Amino acid sequence: IAHAGGGIGGRPYTNSAESMEEAIKNGFSMIELDLDMTSDGKIAAVHDWNYFRAITGNEKNGKPMSIEEYKSQKIYSKYTPVDAEQIKSIFEKNATAVLVTDKIKNFSEIVKNFPFPERLIAEVFSYADYDRAIKEGIIYPALNLNALGTIKPEQILKNNIRMATVSDVFLKKYPYEIELLHKSGVTIMLYAPTKIINRPEYLKALLGKKIRSE
Repeated sequence: IAHAGGGIGGRPYTNSAESMEEAIKNGFSMIELDLDMTSDGKIAAVHDWNYFRAITGNEKNGKPMSIEEYKSQKIYSKYTPVDAEQIKSIFEKNATAVLVTDKIKNFSEIVKNFPFPERLIAEVFSYADYDRAIKEGIIYPALNLNALGTIKPEQILKNNIRMATVSDVFLKKYPYEIELLHKSGVTIMLYAPTKIINRPEYLKALLGKKIRSE
């Protein structure tokens, strides 16, 4: 999975058009984007507005930009921010690519703007949001297990969770619980800090000892 659109030019975290195109060109089949809403109710690819303001040379005041202001920015003076229309266009041109969304809780807007439900995974952070995502048209919500505070497989399975995300820290803390979930048919997706996730030997060690690879 290409995190935040994928790394580009030595920058691991841009959520930019160029990073998405680069990731797809390099063979990534899944592209993760952090999404949030602009001040006028449009979808924009930002981790949070303070971070976006920082990497575009603006004052960090925490306020969302309008879609017009957002689209006029340059990330690190070089890369292009993407709105919903641009994201949709990139995925329509690459018919096998899968979009993984993070942060945004407005699932009805996700469904309305990205009309390829079979190629869309939305990360959620509670059982209630998991159920709401399904009701609002998300076929593949993925529950963040870290957000639960602890991992109780029987409760997760009782809530009919079929896909989940988990950090490398939780993977080490709850290896047996996560393996049980995996054996029970729950798809587990791992995330970790960039400096860790880019170490192939680290990932191989986790796959070999903490979680089954099939």
